[in-house]
Amino acid sequence: MSKEIGRLEGEGQLITKDGKYFGYGDEENKYERTWHDDPVNAIVWNLKLDDPSKVSSPTPMGLNDAKLIKIKKTIIIESYV
Repeated sequence: MSKEIGRLEGEGQLITKDGKYFGYGDEENKYERTWHDDPVNAIVWNLKLDDPSKVSSPTPMGLNDAKLIKIKKTIIIESYV
């Protein structure tokens, strides 16, 4: 049985293009960037971006046609007793 012991909420932005979300690569390529199907794997930008094409990326991602969407994220901390 678990018990909620804390909650953290915040707002941010995601970069999206063609139904995919801009995020970090896998464990082997964690410094690379890639497109993900799941927004949970996307980078949440806490700063206020006005143009996703200005984001620094180690690999060319073709961010020119990308869009920004505002999101709210919630992290729930639970204790398992």
